[in-house]
Amino acid sequence: MNTSNISFLILSFLTLLIGGIWLFLYLRRKRHNASFPVRIKEIKTQKQRDGEYLYVDLELRNLTGKDVGVIEIQQRHMKGPFELFILQDASGRTRKSLYEAREQFNKPLKIKYQETLIKNYRMKILPPMKGKKLYFEYRVLTTERKGYVSDSRWFELI
Repeated sequence: MNTSNISFLILSFLTLLIGGIWLFLYLRRKRHNASFPVRIKEIKTQKQRDGEYLYVDLELRNLTGKDVGVIEIQQRHMKGPFELFILQDASGRTRKSLYEAREQFNKPLKIKYQETLIKNYRMKILPPMKGKKLYFEYRVLTTERKGYVSDSRWFELI
């Protein structure tokens, strides 16, 4: 191989490397700067007089540039990401769904631009749940019928 071929291979390798790094940084920045990030801020347990409770804090941040109305917050099955809910609609027909309504708002919940809202959910821990891993993932539906999905987390009850 002559020197022009070697220099061409080195230049090609460096171009691919720089392009890959740029794409990685671009996608990471785009993911972190999403217009309406929804994330699970904290999952914790707390003992009280009447039993033990699980608390989940869900953070909704509006970075869209305008006010957003939230009409529903849905939750994924706590057994795992591949479990389905069997739901019944208003006419009595059953259907399978990945998400189940956790909270619905008759009047849309308004979140102003650059405002952060934290929703707290509380659930009593039952004895069969002890020693199991629970799966948490939420989806938020807006008045524009867009769905924003939170990060997913496993939480083990001890």
